[in-house]
Order: sequence, then structure tokens, then C-alpha cells
Amino acid sequence: MNDELTNTNPMPTYAEVEAFLEGITYPATKDQLIEYATQQRADDNILAILERLPEETYESSSEVEDALSEQELIGPLETDEEEIE
Repeated sequence: MNDELTNTNPMPTYAEVEAFLEGITYPATKDQLIEYATQQRADDNILAILERLPEETYESSSEVEDALSEQELIGPLETDEEEIE
């Protein structure tokens, strides 16, 4: 099956994408990110998002996050902050 990125799946957060990139050595090209995520058994939704990244070399995970955010490929940041009373 060739599932495309659809609106039926909620947009993943960067934490979900990053889970499949944990341990990659930077700098890394878009193709290297995709290859690494594939080796980490990323699902089709994550791979489709990485495929839509601009063709460039990323120096750090924060550069990947910035590119994904700029392209509106990931959902809003989730925070674990507790309310302070």
C-alpha cells in the first residue's frame, strides 16, 4: 500500500518525528534523515513529512524542527509545564 499524507491523521508533533531521528549524526542531508528514519522503522506519515523537507543539509535537530515548522508540517509544540499557583 502507498499511503499518502492525509488530513485523516493528526499532524505529528516534532517530538514524534524526532523519536525516529534520535541518534542521527549531524550535519545530515534530507536524504540521510529519511534513510535513518526508515532504518528506525518510522511510519509512512513520518516519512511523508520528511520527504516534504527542503533539500538541504541540516546542522542540528533544531534546524530540522525549524524547517518542519516553517513548512507547517508538524503540529504545535506540546509542553509539559505544570500550572503554577
